[in-house]
Amino acid sequence: MSKNELTSTQERAVMTRCEVAAYFHVSPQTVARWQAEGCPHFFAGTATIGRGRRPRFRLDLVNAWVASRFVGGGADNAGGNDEQKGVEA
Repeated sequence: MSKNELTSTQERAVMTRCEVAAYFHVSPQTVARWQAEGCPHFFAGTATIGRGRRPRFRLDLVNAWVASRFVGGGADNAGGNDEQKGVEA
């Protein structure tokens, strides 16, 4: 099973900012920026002195958000290199 072929339980896993960063091979600051830009998240914990509410992320929702934001641009090149299609051997 590859990274992109997760079970439904794994996809619905609740992750911390650092866990999301490790999964996508980015820094936690990048995940914080994604959060500010609209990446789906929720807060867990209580707002007590010294311990604030921490952002949590559902992997399936983050995957969908990242795919809609970053992966959509590659569809134009599907089917191979246009320059090589007309070349004869």
